[in-house]
Amino acid sequence: MAADSPSPFKLTPVILRNVRTFVPVSSKTLCLAMKGSLRGGSDLLIFLLRLGADINGALEEENKFLLRALHLAAADGRLEDVKRLVGFGARLEVKSVVGATPLFLACKNGHLDVVEFLFQKGAKIETTDQVGGWTPVSIASLHGHLEVVKFLSDRVAGLAVSNKDGETPLIGACRKGHLEVVKFLFGKRETVARMDAVDKGVFAAAKNGFLSVVRFLFENGGNIDTADGWLHETPLYAAAWKGHLETVEFLVENGASVDSETKGGETPLFAAADNGWLEIVNFLSKKGAEVDCTNYNGSTPLLRAVSQCDIPMVEFLLQKGAQIEKPNRGGRTPLKAAEEAGHTKVLELLRSRRASALEDQVEMLQPFLEECTKIA
Repeated sequence: MAADSPSPFKLTPVILRNVRTFVPVSSKTLCLAMKGSLRGGSDLLIFLLRLGADINGALEEENKFLLRALHLAAADGRLEDVKRLVGFGARLEVKSVVGATPLFLACKNGHLDVVEFLFQKGAKIETTDQVGGWTPVSIASLHGHLEVVKFLSDRVAGLAVSNKDGETPLIGACRKGHLEVVKFLFGKRETVARMDAVDKGVFAAAKNGFLSVVRFLFENGGNIDTADGWLHETPLYAAAWKGHLETVEFLVENGASVDSETKGGETPLFAAADNGWLEIVNFLSKKGAEVDCTNYNGSTPLLRAVSQCDIPMVEFLLQKGAQIEKPNRGGRTPLKAAEEAGHTKVLELLRSRRASALEDQVEMLQPFLEECTKIA
């Protein structure tokens, strides 16, 4: 809109007095104005609202989520637009298709001023979305918005409420590595009272490699060897599976069991070998972890490495004495697996290792054979 053009807001009374055929402002036009795709800024928004734009209708371009104008303004942190929309009658508790309110989206994106305004106007802060059962405080914690978490924490009934996956705000912050949020929530009495949530936080942080969070929780009483979930995975297993070497080292140095097993019989070394994390396998083996361990199916790390044609891992495990003829419950050995898969290089390594092993056995038996010859 040109600089010398009169404001559409100021022209509204003139337009309304002289219009003959009134066409309601479509939600698409309102959506474009909300996104800034139309020139005119805030005056244009007020102009459209004065013309009777459907302020609480689903915006056409966002219809799959059933977002309204207040959703967009709150999510983007546009406080002045939020104030205007509320002033023109936008509903505070209007929900998207996934059950998100404007306040929920403001919390998710860390817009504290919008959160404060909506709360002052009566927006509820203990609603949950329809997908994961997230509350405003849990979604703010997950995304690391400390100031929003602080504001909400003084106004909600509880900070230990779980979502549909059993995740509390503390666990969510641990999973995403937001140390300052973790420290704040940990300082709340009701959070500390639930040490099971703290232990789950250790697991969540370890799984995602957030060593600073793991260290903080451990130093404040968190258990680094607690099995989590129906698979009974430990923090060490999770860190080894994901390849987080520094976290693995910290956990082991502080007493985590290197040979703890999941319900499937897999150890941290097995998990690391299965995913190709050679440095972690090397570290764990130095700390006494069994390299020929077997899972529920009788498979060994070597068998899995052979099946995946992970040559460096195969070479390392062979050097550590892994058995090439050790079968799983189906009778499949590493050598047989390599033959079936046609992994030529791996097959050469295994055959070379078997030949070397036979030579060692012959050498060990040589004195006995010589004695037998003398007797004969």
